[in-house]
Amino acid sequence: MRCGLTISQELAKFVSRTTYGNLPVRTRAKLKMHILDTLGCIVSGHAAQVSTRLTDLILDLGGKKEATILTKNKKTTSPYAALVNGSVGHHHELDDGTRLGCHPGVITIPAALAVAESTRASGKEFMMSTLLGYDVMIRIGASLFPNPSHRGFHSPALVGSFGAAVACCKLLHMKADKIANALGICSSLGPIAPFESFTSGSTVKDLYGGWPSYVGVFASLLAMSGITGPQTMFEGEQGFSEVVGGIRDREMLLGRLGRRYGLDLAYVKRHASCGLTHAPINAALEIVKKSGIGASDIEKITVKSHSLAAKCDEMFPDSEIAAKVSIPYTVAAAIIQGYVGQDVFSQEVLRDRKIELLAKKVEIVLDRKLDAQLPTRMAIVEIKTRNGKTYSVKAGEPEMKLNEVIAKFRNQTGRVFNSSIVQEIEDRVLSLERVGNIGEIVDLLRKP
Repeated sequence: MRCGLTISQELAKFVSRTTYGNLPVRTRAKLKMHILDTLGCIVSGHAAQVSTRLTDLILDLGGKKEATILTKNKKTTSPYAALVNGSVGHHHELDDGTRLGCHPGVITIPAALAVAESTRASGKEFMMSTLLGYDVMIRIGASLFPNPSHRGFHSPALVGSFGAAVACCKLLHMKADKIANALGICSSLGPIAPFESFTSGSTVKDLYGGWPSYVGVFASLLAMSGITGPQTMFEGEQGFSEVVGGIRDREMLLGRLGRRYGLDLAYVKRHASCGLTHAPINAALEIVKKSGIGASDIEKITVKSHSLAAKCDEMFPDSEIAAKVSIPYTVAAAIIQGYVGQDVFSQEVLRDRKIELLAKKVEIVLDRKLDAQLPTRMAIVEIKTRNGKTYSVKAGEPEMKLNEVIAKFRNQTGRVFNSSIVQEIEDRVLSLERVGNIGEIVDLLRKP
């Protein structure tokens, strides 16, 4: 007979009891920055082809019109809205992440936004539910790191539904027993998410943002209706943690609950590519900036990498998605283009002969010393020039400051909305605690 609460029950109790007043001021400020960034990613993603395909499909399926598909001026069910907004938000690979295998924003926020709109929740309620979703998702991801990645899973999609479900449960004012059931349902219905979908360039990879968001909303509704889920999926011998990670870490899941939030481990992405490519990109850009060399000066590029990134070695990616997880392509594009934004993955740039020739000069070398620094992701880039000089830089992923995040948001949303609407959305989000009904922000995002 089991004594005491299971891990999922402890997490559920924490979620049910936490109030907005419990959230530190610093945490609230960082949360609003991540919400702003994620909304920018969703808006920008809706300009991509995947948006039209998913929106048309979902509208054909019908259902209760309670939550908005952003920029389309269309409504659908809460789970479907989360599916579409989460998928397009992940398309450009600009959505936030952690170094521990999570993309919390693009999974948690579309789910929370859909339910918040349908329940007319306040800005404070939306913030609190989103923060708790981040916290639980990141704790689960951290407790498994790096084992799922070594087993071939794409961890963000694997653990994402837990965060989405927590956010929705909180918005629906569910009690702890129902929240624990929602977590158990996620462990049973969440996506397997093999990394092969990313490296192969399959467009289903975009749904690694939307599908767990959908599952999270649906799991909360199932639990509210009385469907139960396993209560021991984190400690059970045949539970979620053991099956996908071969590890059951109670302390990582429950340590310092309410005193340390997973959001502290989240970062805003600077480049429109897989996070595993960012350290090599940053190192290459630093060398070019300091040395003044150009692509024509380069004889060879050696990228020393940890084991998680060493697999990102496709030299000639044939699609936008595959290119985003290719270190040879992203490093070459960074050197030639001077940045790695979403435009670097257009069909025109993908066919750029200069980038292709430079990518052929990139060699990836596994450096086990860099494994010892994980979860901090570092890379060493050495560039040898035709005149015999060698430049070497070790780089990681420096945090983006608020002014940089705002500039990124304006760039993303400015592709769809006029500047006055962009400014109003920005102002509302950065004062989110004063918003009486989240629908006020959704209305601004409804259509260009």
